[in-house]
Amino acid sequence: MKFVYHGSPMGGLKLIKPRMSTHGKAYIYALPEKAEVVMFFGRNYDLICSQGWYLDVPYLWERFEGALEYAYGGQKGSVYTLPADTFHPLHDRFATDKEMVSEVAVKPVSEEVIDDALVALRNMAKEKELLIFNYPNRPDFLPDRGKDDLIQKTIMFTNGDADHPVVADVRQFHPDILDRVLDGIRAKQD
Repeated sequence: MKFVYHGSPMGGLKLIKPRMSTHGKAYIYALPEKAEVVMFFGRNYDLICSQGWYLDVPYLWERFEGALEYAYGGQKGSVYTLPADTFHPLHDRFATDKEMVSEVAVKPVSEEVIDDALVALRNMAKEKELLIFNYPNRPDFLPDRGKDDLIQKTIMFTNGDADHPVVADVRQFHPDILDRVLDGIRAKQD
């Protein structure tokens, strides 16, 4: 691999420096696919659009009608192409197997300004660089669990707090599972 990709809301960077991360170290994060970098430009997490990889192609799965527009419409950023020689895989239980890091500053080879992440992602899907599954379509390669995965993740994420902001997202985007989520949160409190 000669190059990796890094996304930033800031354009015009001539040198990308490591910053303190949630992993407790100063890193520059990068990914091998440009599409996955653009996927980070959105207001997205599992309740909005699930994401992952299938046959080495990143995918987005819209979890309710209009989720892609909500998450990515009008979102801006820059994708920087970086030499891969100082990057190595991040072996961490919270990292994807594609995530790479560098502990040293890196000069970008190029910058691509993304004026609308939704437009960019749809174009990448047309070029087969990304799979997009619009609601109500479910990817055939994922088991049909209804919304059980969202219920379990929400209960875990809220850590027993029924006032957690993610519960408001359940109320807004998935009212059909709200009672089950609140029952699960109450059971966790006991």
